[in-house]
Order: sequence, then structure tokens, then C-alpha cells
Amino acid sequence: MISCGGLEMSSKMLSEIKELPKIQLGNFVLQFELEDLDDELQEKARKELRETPELTKESLQELRELLKEEADLNIPIDNDNFLIRFLRPCKFYPQSAFELKWKPNKVTLDEVFKGCVLFLEAAMIEPRSQVNGCIVIFDMDSLTLQQVWQFTPPFAKRIVDWLQDSIPMRVKAIHIVNQPYIFNMVFALFKPFLREKLRSRIYFHGNDRDSLFQHVEPKYLPECYDGTLEIPRISGNEWLELLLQCDKEYEGRLFFHQRIKSYDIKTSSS
Repeated sequence: MISCGGLEMSSKMLSEIKELPKIQLGNFVLQFELEDLDDELQEKARKELRETPELTKESLQELRELLKEEADLNIPIDNDNFLIRFLRPCKFYPQSAFELKWKPNKVTLDEVFKGCVLFLEAAMIEPRSQVNGCIVIFDMDSLTLQQVWQFTPPFAKRIVDWLQDSIPMRVKAIHIVNQPYIFNMVFALFKPFLREKLRSRIYFHGNDRDSLFQHVEPKYLPECYDGTLEIPRISGNEWLELLLQCDKEYEGRLFFHQRIKSYDIKTSSS
């Protein structure tokens, strides 16, 4: 999601935002990467996701037919780019993509979960992320016992269910770093709800950077993880500044508006 150059507005957004949301961080520009897939990624999508023009057209048609049967589901059904976000993580099987539809009336979420949702919602916009999937690094430094007590089995199940069954994103790996001993108490709550596919993609590194480097090369990691990627550390306020520029993207469709309301997220327009 980091880019150092300009980018014209793309049709991949759902709303009619005239200017691509971005913020300047020194010599870097933090913005979404909405370019069309290059040849390398098109080949990757073909091999790993079965993505071809013919299958894409067929899958879009089948998914639309399934969605038309859901009268109470308000989504931009005519927007190809939106539906492809759900087809890609399901390797273009329409029925599997259909089952990823969101059910906000069955979920209540707290602020931590809301933040995770917003970040990954942003990543889902990018075609590169849809094809490549994502690697998540959870930094558990300074986790306190008081914070640990906030975790409950229902909360753990809510997050795991969302990751496994609802989010249209290929989660390739989750890396836990800098975790103290008490983190074992937290993970014990999540473990019973994890299916083997996701469980096998969770790695625990503590302070062992060599262990992390076995999975993520140093050139892709910032200095705070002993990497060589020269990039400013982005604060929560800077992420918020970028995401607030996407208000219209969420408000443009009732589907997104319902998702935001279900999290009780306060935006600049509220």
C-alpha cells in the first residue's frame, strides 16, 4: 500500500471519489495501489486462483444470480471489481464467494476489531493484495496482564470466524512477534476455534528476528524489526487520516454503510 509516485484515479473504487486518497510522509506517499495487474501477477492469478477472462466472466454471472436471491442483501451487484474481491480468495468458485457475505446483525465488535476490519477493508481494494494475499505481523510488545483480561472466548471466536469465513482476503501467514509469556493465555482462547488451514499459518517468533527472517526477507521489513526497508513508521493517526479520506467510498453503497454502522465506527461525517 506504500507508493512513491502519483496514480490516476481508478475505476476500482465503488464511489465517485475524484482524487485518490493519499498522505505525504517525507519522500513517501501513502496511498492505495489500484493499478491493473501486471503480466507477472496475471500469471500468478491464473496459476493460483484459476483467474482467466473466461472464468471471470462466468463466475461473475453465477455469483450475481446467487446474490439476486438475497433480497435483504444490499450490495453493488453490478460492480465487477467489487465482486471480484470476493471471487479471488475463493479461487473463482461462485458458491464459496457467495458464502462470504457479511451478516452484521449477528456480530457485535469492539474498538480493536473495528480497527482490524478497517485496515483489511482498505487492503481489499487493491488488486495486487487480492491476488497475492496478505501477511500479517502482530506486535505484542508491552502486552499487559490487564489487557489480557479483556479477552474472552466470545471475542476470540468472533475474530476467528471473521478471518476464516467472512473476509474476502487470502491470509497467507500471521506472524506473532515480541510476545511476552502471558500471550500464551490469549492464544489459548483462540486455538479451539482455529481450523487447521489457518492454524498452520500462524508463527510465533518472540524476539528472534532470524526466525522471522525465515518467512519474511529483511528487505520487506522496517528497521523496528531489524529489516532494511527504509520507510517511516506510520502512526495510528496517519492511518486514520488516510482512511477518513475514504468516507465516500463507504457511504457510496448501503452495503458498506451497514457494515460501518454495525461496528459503531465514528467517521468524520458523523
